[in-house]
Amino acid sequence: MHKLKFSATLIAFLCLNLTACSSDQKHVHALKLPRANSRMPASTKCEESSCIWTNKYREALANLKDKKVDDACDSFVRLSEAQNFSLKFLSLAHAFMICSSSNSSAEAKRLPSIDAFLKLSFPSWMGDTPVRAALTRSQNLHDELSEYKISVQILNDQVRHKTASASDNEKLARHTIEILHSHSKDDNYKKIATEDQLNEKLYEIAPRLNPNPVKEKLWLAAKDFERAKLDFTHARAIYKRIFDTIEKQATKSADDLELQYRALDAIRYDFKLERSSDHSGLFDSAKKATDFSLKHLKQKGKDSVWAALYMKASILYAGHLWTFTKTDGSTKLAIKVLEDAITYLKTIKTEAFADDLVLMRARIADEAGDTDLALKLLQNVGKETKDDDKRDQLLWTKAFIYYKLQRYSEAVQAFTDMIPNDPKEHNARAHFWRAESFKQLGTRDTAAISPTRGLNLSIPDFNWLIENEPFGYYGLVASYELKVALPSIESVRKAQHDKKKTEEKSAGPISPFETAELYEVSQLLISVKEIEFERKLLDITSQKMASNHSTTSLNWIDLLKLYAQAEQYLNLFESLAGMPLEVRNQVFADDPELVFPTEPYTAAVQSVAGQLGVRWEFVFSIMRQESSLNPMARSPANAFGLLQLIPENALEVAKDVGIHLDAHKDSNGHMQLDNPEVLFDPNVNIPLGVALMKRLFKKNQNNFIKTVAGYNSSPSAIDGWIRSRYHGDILAFIDDIPYEETKTYVKTVMRNFVYYSRLETPSVDVEFPAWCLEAFPTLSQ
Repeated sequence: MHKLKFSATLIAFLCLNLTACSSDQKHVHALKLPRANSRMPASTKCEESSCIWTNKYREALANLKDKKVDDACDSFVRLSEAQNFSLKFLSLAHAFMICSSSNSSAEAKRLPSIDAFLKLSFPSWMGDTPVRAALTRSQNLHDELSEYKISVQILNDQVRHKTASASDNEKLARHTIEILHSHSKDDNYKKIATEDQLNEKLYEIAPRLNPNPVKEKLWLAAKDFERAKLDFTHARAIYKRIFDTIEKQATKSADDLELQYRALDAIRYDFKLERSSDHSGLFDSAKKATDFSLKHLKQKGKDSVWAALYMKASILYAGHLWTFTKTDGSTKLAIKVLEDAITYLKTIKTEAFADDLVLMRARIADEAGDTDLALKLLQNVGKETKDDDKRDQLLWTKAFIYYKLQRYSEAVQAFTDMIPNDPKEHNARAHFWRAESFKQLGTRDTAAISPTRGLNLSIPDFNWLIENEPFGYYGLVASYELKVALPSIESVRKAQHDKKKTEEKSAGPISPFETAELYEVSQLLISVKEIEFERKLLDITSQKMASNHSTTSLNWIDLLKLYAQAEQYLNLFESLAGMPLEVRNQVFADDPELVFPTEPYTAAVQSVAGQLGVRWEFVFSIMRQESSLNPMARSPANAFGLLQLIPENALEVAKDVGIHLDAHKDSNGHMQLDNPEVLFDPNVNIPLGVALMKRLFKKNQNNFIKTVAGYNSSPSAIDGWIRSRYHGDILAFIDDIPYEETKTYVKTVMRNFVYYSRLETPSVDVEFPAWCLEAFPTLSQ
């Protein structure tokens, strides 16, 4: 099993004294040695004393972990006094947090007072750690007045900047109020903050707790019920209250009316998030939003915001009717909703808004098998639009219908229309399906063209994809179609290195940092595994790089490597996505481990996957897409952790792996997880997520696509898509999935799986795993 690896060593930077540092080498994940044009100045090289301090810092952390608090306290105090040690301020913060009043050592007595500590100039990458350390220190010294004062300071910062999690803020606010209550007769506390002031801060942090929120705060209260308690019933009641309060007003501003619409739409969205088997609430709320927007469109006219809102509401209402039940009655009603909206928008001459409605109407017709109607609807839409994405979607729908109808000559032309004249504007999907159309044209329409010629005409597009999108889904399936082996990771890396142009010069002395001192801090933080502080430093650095016009692609690539070391993969992926294609390809080729990470969950995933019979590459392929390996990820649909588990799914599979989860029955008799945040724990999340994957594989007879789609969407929806859209062409089915999110998800997870598999054997050319594209098994009952 591969691990995230970087050549060169932190030892060369921090530990020239090999005797002092060799025992820790196996724990270090260091950057490659800086490039020649960003070489570390000689003055920053590691002195023997620096290595000694670094090792003492590691020793102090180890003592703290082993509950040898007094030893750790003494070590951190000494480290805080080492003038040339880059982490002396962080050492002081540690000492402040752990040295208690019972520690009478000479070192502990040298700590500054709390007031003196708070006046020091701490580095920005430490964030709010100093003030948090001061709070802990006041608690350890049983100095409640200082604790109260610092708590109020922290709450003020939290309200302004939201620098900690909402749940932590809420606990702190409650505890601060308790301190005030215990000293209710002491005016020194009230001078700092009164109970009313503290309650105001609590309500800012947790708006749902406010018993009498003003109108402007109601929206925040509803959102807090959704976030903190997954309580959609209370949230919907507040949204209704917002709507009703405005409705009773004698006069309503334009903002008031839009807020009413937003409240209706939020009620609809909460019904969707609740995932109830009874869709009546969802349909009713979507209808109310549609009727409300139409009413105000008629009153305010076509030049108001209501034309767009009416179009949006109609599409959502029709979409829910179309996708959630699949009955003839609901589909007919969806069509009526769309056609009524199309007719009205055209009547008031707002055809541009009608295009989106026509597109959905055509998709419904296509799914129902009425492709003639679908093509007819699409003939005249989008001609006036200046929205490139909308035009591309309209052209794609029409071109793909031609392909499915086996009208391959027309499909070729339609896909060609999608490919821009500017070669920089790559459209991989159009290239792939033009190639497929040529291939099918050659094998089926022999009257028009010979089979050999059809295949030959497809080769340029397939080769274009392999060359220009070698690391994307379409580049991989193009290799599959041409029966070309995927080159080994090592050969790709060598080819990229051989053709690489002269490297750019870095903007600063140590790419991507402004100073050598910051580089040293970064490497120290990684070396001693102070990852949270490294993340903060990198975020600050990234912000500065973004505003610096001299920042080069190499600076960004170096930043990616640092993000990987800090296990902050979401930032890595977002930065990578914004880079030019040639730079992305360079990163994929040179450092694929950056793009397809496994640390620090390699051992845990390998162990659980092996026990349950699920391939570890598959687990990471899902994990990368679901959470970017962020254990604290939480989605708007309240999915938690690395594998984005929904609480009810977690409860269902917990018995498969012998994990006990505390739960209770709600008012409807459904089991609910007492504390969903337990799913943030990787030791809980990984086994449950892999158990869910195993169930899906078993249910779907080990079919890759159906299992992946089932992890993202409902099994009933997938079965419906298969019945209506699968006609033996598995690649066509993937691109015909009606949910854009699920379609992208299937493609990306397949791409991830192929690359994680290639990283397992980096020196070997491999075939595309054909089992990923196997035909579907018998449909689920």
